[in-house]
Formats: sequence, structure tokens, C-alpha cells
Amino acid sequence: MSPLCARTLVLAAVVSACGQPTPRPSVVAITELGAPIGPPTTRMIGPEGGSLSSADGVLSLTIPAGAVSAPTQFSVTPIVATAPGADVAWRLGPEGTRFTSPATISVRYTEAEAMATEPRFLRIAFQDAMRRWRPLTTTVNEANRTVSVTTNHLSDWTMLKGFSLTPSKADVKVGRSVGLFLRSCDFAPPEVVEGDELAPIALDCVEEELAPLRSQASVNGVVGGNATFGTVVNKATSVTFTAPGRKPSPDVVVVGLRFNTKDGLTTVVANVRILDDDPPFPERLMGSFSYSSTPVGSGPGATKFRVALMGNATFTNRNLEGKYEGTGSVMVTGGFIELVDCDCDIQGGTSAPTTSLRLGQSTYDWGFASDTTVSISCRRRSTGPGTCPSETLVPISFDSGDDACPGTSTTMTTDTRLVTGSYSRTCPQALIEASWSFTGQ
Repeated sequence: MSPLCARTLVLAAVVSACGQPTPRPSVVAITELGAPIGPPTTRMIGPEGGSLSSADGVLSLTIPAGAVSAPTQFSVTPIVATAPGADVAWRLGPEGTRFTSPATISVRYTEAEAMATEPRFLRIAFQDAMRRWRPLTTTVNEANRTVSVTTNHLSDWTMLKGFSLTPSKADVKVGRSVGLFLRSCDFAPPEVVEGDELAPIALDCVEEELAPLRSQASVNGVVGGNATFGTVVNKATSVTFTAPGRKPSPDVVVVGLRFNTKDGLTTVVANVRILDDDPPFPERLMGSFSYSSTPVGSGPGATKFRVALMGNATFTNRNLEGKYEGTGSVMVTGGFIELVDCDCDIQGGTSAPTTSLRLGQSTYDWGFASDTTVSISCRRRSTGPGTCPSETLVPISFDSGDDACPGTSTTMTTDTRLVTGSYSRTCPQALIEASWSFTGQ
């Protein structure tokens, strides 16, 4: 068996909802390395010390004076979070770096994260050579909403949660129910890690069995809930929330669970959005969009095509199942195109695109294709015979769900009558960007 697939059984005392330790076999979490999900942020830091933050500012690495003997290029790369109870993770480099004085790693947590699980249960952990996760002694600063540790080495790092309600976000229709489970992420006894302090080993998260008489469930702070926001009942292994008969305003309610641990009372929460029974799709959606393609890279062919356009569209629901056909127009506003012997600036042009939209209750996908004849102003690259054309055909296509190139896109909606989003993808030869806004009629 591959060591990355292996699991080690240990016996750990895990606190039950009634506050008494209940011995239970648990499994050491051994996970694959997280794949990068964004470019690294880098900075050269020398013996004088310095700091470096992730691109989103969530993680910071502070290196004290004298920790390194020579200028070193440090990096922070966001990676897929594979640790139990983790939502974010980073690779700190150069991997294998050892500090003569401990560096500090700090992670900011959000207000929503502070509500979902009490900050005192958050831990910063690193992944060791056996692919296990090792939480270090973590300092919590609730005023600044940060957790931090000190360390003598760099590797993959993450922030672990202790207790949580899962799922932390859920949708349920009026009058329907959804189960929420108390999830516990515990640790095995500490082991010595070379060059670092004693560090426990993270175990796979498990669903706790609740003791209904020793725990308290609420909706929007009301124990047991009410007819306006919904009701909640403790069961043997879950909390069951039942939505009210009518959608409240606001339509997101907070389901909380307060229970005993060995460290005292704690509270975890989940946000539940209440939906109408069968939200209708609008008969049509109308709006506008923009699109641009900008060359990237260098060398021959790197500047062959650049274009910007704006357009409008009306989408009509043809089968009442969220499949729309669209009509509209696009106007190319500028750009550049390289022809056989000519370098040409695009002056502009209009066309009627082929466009469609597929709308679900929370996601959507839309796109268009257009062959636009545009006016161009050209310069010949050679002195040979012939002239440059005054117009040319420019083919353009776009799909908001395309994931062939690395980048980000937005294709989520909380309202079927409001479809807005943006798109940014770096493809092999061009950066594709788009934005759009369509509203139901």
C-alpha cells in the first residue's frame, strides 16, 4: 500500500457533547500534497530580517534579524487544503529552510470563521515528511483576528478547525428539513519533531454523537427556534433544522449548537438559506457584457491578435427549465490584428452573435460566438507589391464555464433573476477577461 494511502489507528480520548471523554479509535490523517492553486508571492530577505504575505493577505511570514545568514528568496504559494478541518493552505519556501531564530507564521481568520467555530479551537499546522499534519502551539489574538505560531522550518502550512457544524452552509426549501452534524477534529499525543517543539498529530475529523439533554440548539439565538425562522431539534448524531412555511427576511438564518467540552462551553454555527418551494425561472433575462483578449508572452506571434468589445443580449426561456436562447449585438471597439504582410489597428465593427444561457437554482453558464467584420487601418511590413485590406473578419467566442486555462471565473448566483459575474483566464497566448450583468424581466 502506498504510504500516502495508509492510515494509522490510534486510541484517543475525544470529548463528547455531554463533556465526558469517550475513548474511541481514531485515524491519523495522512494526505497527499496540496496542488498549487495560484502563483507564488516572493520576496528577498536577508540577515536583517523582514516579512512576506500571501497575495490575499491572509498569511504572513515574519523572519527575525539573524535568522538567515545570506539573502534568500522566500515564497508563499496558495495550495489545495488537504488537511482535516482545513479550508486554506500554503506552501512556504524555499522548502527545507532552517532558521537559527524562530520565524513567526500568522493567519487571519474572518468574522464568519469566528462565528462558525470559536477561535480558541483554531490551530496552525504543518505537513511533515510522512504527510501527517502537526499542529504547533498556537497563539490567538481575537482583537486582530489572527492565530500565529513560531517555527524553525518551512514546509506546507494550514489552519485547522477543532469543532464545526457540517455543512457550514446549506440550502433548504420552505417546510423542508436538513441535518447538520457536529464535526470534531482532534489530535493524537505529541511527538518530538526534529528542530521544533513537541507537536501532536492531526486525526481525521469525525462526527460526534450528541447528548440532547446536555447540549442546546438554537435558530437566530432562539433556543429551539420558532415559526418565523424555523425550528431545530437535537438527535442522536445530528441537529435537524426545519424551515418555516414561508421564506423569512433575511432568508439566511443562523443555526447554533452550544455544548460542553473539556475546555468548557463552546458554540458552533451554520448558515442555512431558506428557498421558495420551486423558484420560477424568469421568462427572459436582459443585460450587457464586455470582453477583451490581450496577448501574453513574447516572441514571434505574441502580438497577433488583440481585441475589445461590448455587447448586449436578451435571453428567452424556451422550455421553462432554465435553458435560454439569446439575441443581441456586439460592437468591437478596438484592438490589433497581424495579417500576412500587414500590421492593422481595428477601427470597429458590429455583428449579431449566437448566444445562449443555462440557468440553475444557484449556478449558470453562458457564452457567445461572433464572426464580426471590422474596419482596419494597416501598415505593410514589407515593400513588396500589394496593398493591405480595409476590413477583415474577426472570429470571437466565449464560454463562462471554460476551465481550459488557469484563472478564475464567477458562475454562481443567489437569485435566478440576477445573473452577474466576471471572468479572467490566462490562456497560452492571451489573457481573456469578461464581465456581464443580466436581470430578469
